[in-house]
Amino acid sequence: MNIFTSELKRAILNKKFFLLLLAGVILFCIDMTQYYGLEYFFKPEQLLLTPSAAEAWFYGAGAVNPPIYVILAPILVVLPFSDSYWLDKNTNFYYSIVMRCKHTKYFISKFFSNIIAGGLVVSIPPLLILSIVMLIFPLELSKESFVRNYKFYTDFLMEKPYQYILLLSLLKFVFGSVYSTLALAVSTISNNKYLAMGTPYVFYLIATLVAFPYMDPSGTFSPFSAGWNLSITFIIRELSLIMIVSSVIYFIMAIKRSRI
Repeated sequence: MNIFTSELKRAILNKKFFLLLLAGVILFCIDMTQYYGLEYFFKPEQLLLTPSAAEAWFYGAGAVNPPIYVILAPILVVLPFSDSYWLDKNTNFYYSIVMRCKHTKYFISKFFSNIIAGGLVVSIPPLLILSIVMLIFPLELSKESFVRNYKFYTDFLMEKPYQYILLLSLLKFVFGSVYSTLALAVSTISNNKYLAMGTPYVFYLIATLVAFPYMDPSGTFSPFSAGWNLSITFIIRELSLIMIVSSVIYFIMAIKRSRI
């Protein structure tokens, strides 16, 4: 079997990955209840009277206080596969793999499998919820009462709310890919699994609190609710910086440790 296919199956075709998807859906729905109100959330006939299914989706994606899904996103992205290098090294599974393929092929396959798993685990739940609300609930966007609260390309939001949602879901995929790579990179430096898995979350919190306006990690995950005029350029620049640094560390340290 191709090593990339094997690694990707390890990453996403397992019970843990599907449980994490379920957890993402639940967290998203919990935040959505703040839009509908708990007393109406489980009564479909009442939900049909609410202004917009799209607006409910935005609540699930971060337009609440506190936004549970946004707060826990950096934890979700590292859980599918970011500890796999550490696990392979500490169970000697690594050596059984590299006996059958080149080290570099193994590292590249793991790198991209981790990127895909980290991205999917935070982008699939919003898309699942979107597919449900589009089928069941009203689609109109109440422009005056909702759009004026946000500053992230509001003209696009007003004209094409569902394409806007797809853009936000794509950004969530990129966010998940970047932060899962950060955890993977740390796992090549430290043999402490919990340090590797916890670093992205600590960085996310600290940078959100103290690095503004130079960095805004929570804004890159949920830009429409960032509270300031965030741009695509800013998001790409921040995520690219983290991704480049993490990728360089991962490949340099993984190759270096393969020679030990």
